[in-house]
Amino acid sequence: MSQRLLVTRPEHDDTTTYLSHYAKLVIKYAKETGVSVTDFKAGTVKKETINKFMEKQKPRLLFFNGHGGEDCIEGEKGEIIIKENENDELLKDKITYARSCFVAVSLGKKCSTFGKGTCFIGYEFPFQFWFDETRTTNPIKDKIAALYLEPSNELVKYLIKGDFTKTAFDKSRELMIKNMNEILKENEPGALERFKALWMNCEGQKIYGDKETSF
Repeated sequence: MSQRLLVTRPEHDDTTTYLSHYAKLVIKYAKETGVSVTDFKAGTVKKETINKFMEKQKPRLLFFNGHGGEDCIEGEKGEIIIKENENDELLKDKITYARSCFVAVSLGKKCSTFGKGTCFIGYEFPFQFWFDETRTTNPIKDKIAALYLEPSNELVKYLIKGDFTKTAFDKSRELMIKNMNEILKENEPGALERFKALWMNCEGQKIYGDKETSF
């Protein structure tokens, strides 16, 4: 097993573009801490390429960004790169964090059958975030989107530092709760809807498998 971080970053709509830009902050952090990173950028998030890499290099930590379904994780423009009962064995003995909608409903649960050393963190509801339409060309400067995306970034950072999977999971939830309180303090139009979106992320974030494994 390679002490390597694999990151996928498709960019074919506003959602995936935002996720991709924020994932770059995690990549920067990983490299600064001496972790080897393989970054599948926009245009390269293809099933065949990623599957071959995972089979050969066996990266220990997987950070998927993009759309998903109850039994799958998507790459470029809806192409399924990981599907339950098809190639989900690629997640065995790995720590997976999928910043994708619905992936914890079935695919995540399946990973709990893979035994010690395997952990899956993802969402059973849609992963939601609000954003500032004036910042779409520079998502990192978007303070609204940061309330949703920084807690998920922190989850991966805690994993990179070597914390247990359950610790990283809990720390990201704590930050989401902190940010929910910040949203409510704004007392501005739309604050309640923004709060609900982050609450859904917090409630929908699930962890399956080995909760005391680490990178």
